[in-house]
Amino acid sequence: PATAEEIKEIISESGIKCSPADMLPQQLLEGNISSLLPTIVDLVNLSLRSGSMDGVKLADITPLLKDKKLDGNNLNSYRPVSNLTFLGKLVERVVLKRLN
Repeated sequence: PATAEEIKEIISESGIKCSPADMLPQQLLEGNISSLLPTIVDLVNLSLRSGSMDGVKLADITPLLKDKKLDGNNLNSYRPVSNLTFLGKLVERVVLKRLN
């Protein structure tokens, strides 16, 4: 299981970046991370134990124009950009750290 120290280290290395899909805004997370850390660790471990990202792998998908020269009316001129939730990114980073 992930530990509070491991999660804290990952957060300090990568920072806290939130997407519009996050229930808690970035400023609230940053200001209360020590209080929220036990709950965050529990959620990460629940995801790891279940082998599921259901509920944490949410994203806002924004279409971005590939090049300013392309036709903005043509859907093929866009590429999707996913903004993952903080918790989803954190679970991915925990798994990545263990795989490396």
